[in-house]
Amino acid sequence: MDELNATQARCAKHGPYTILFQRSASDDGLIPLAETSSPPHQTPTAPAALPYAQQYNSYAQQYTPYGQPMQAQAMGPCQNHQQVAAVQRCTRCSARVCSVCDFSFPGDIHLCPRCVTSASGALSPGRKGMMIGSYVMAGAGTFFFALLVVGGAMGMFAGMGGLAIGIIFIMLLGCVVAGFGMGVGTIDRQLNNTVALWIAAYWNGLLVLALILTTIVGLMMKGKR
Repeated sequence: MDELNATQARCAKHGPYTILFQRSASDDGLIPLAETSSPPHQTPTAPAALPYAQQYNSYAQQYTPYGQPMQAQAMGPCQNHQQVAAVQRCTRCSARVCSVCDFSFPGDIHLCPRCVTSASGALSPGRKGMMIGSYVMAGAGTFFFALLVVGGAMGMFAGMGGLAIGIIFIMLLGCVVAGFGMGVGTIDRQLNNTVALWIAAYWNGLLVLALILTTIVGLMMKGKR
């Protein structure tokens, strides 16, 4: 831009301009200088976000990756060493054993020292108790079944109505169901099953079958009347 005089100037590209005042670095009293302004107010910035890798690690610690086994729950102290945590239960007697007392066998069988040193074929107290209960229920079921069949055939319940038969049937059903459950519960394919266990299971199974057949025959005869 070329200055022609104190009030006129000319630009080669945009044409003439009018000079309104002269700007200078010093204050001549005509043009108010800009007031010194205070630095702009800075708003507090949010803390810098963690890198993506750190964020992922913090989230990943809260979850168990798919396919990773969960930590086993504490079983309590070992039966023989109360100050040591148990790691397995005995397959035969369900006793808690630590890694020292655990005798592991193929087929995921774990035995405690007492069951390992016991005679071959001996039953644990739990299985022996269930076997005895199964025999008791089988004997009671046989008694009620015979009473129901013989009494019905001889007309013993003719004057009592259906109440006596209903009570005997309910007691028979309870004995049969409980005995069959205990008899089957004592059978374990991973352990030794004695002949006494199989007799208890089959005895209660035959009672279940006989009760079902008797019920079907009774319903058919009632329908023909």
